[in-house]
Amino acid sequence: PPIPRRSPAVRPPNVAVGLALSGDAAFRGDPSRWNPEQLLVAAASSCQLLSFLAVCARARIDVVAYTDEAHGLMPEADPPMRLTRIELNPVITLADTDRTRPTSER
Repeated sequence: PPIPRRSPAVRPPNVAVGLALSGDAAFRGDPSRWNPEQLLVAAASSCQLLSFLAVCARARIDVVAYTDEAHGLMPEADPPMRLTRIELNPVITLADTDRTRPTSER
């Protein structure tokens, strides 16, 4: 079983829901909890998503769907253990791409 002191929870100020954290299962962590490497990959993916949505909103582009299969690479054969690459693979669906968008003058 996981060691309790390796399973902290974090909750930033003014955020209602905290996150239960643990090390990776390879380090005797709890696989049902987020680990730091997953959080880093999720942060990169969500940063790209939110930036993209902000740019689309300013350009009046309607985003119908956005999914991302994000992956982090952490090669064991290249010590020290660390994430060496984060790959983001968004799939984006836009609405009515043939219609004329309003210009900024309107």
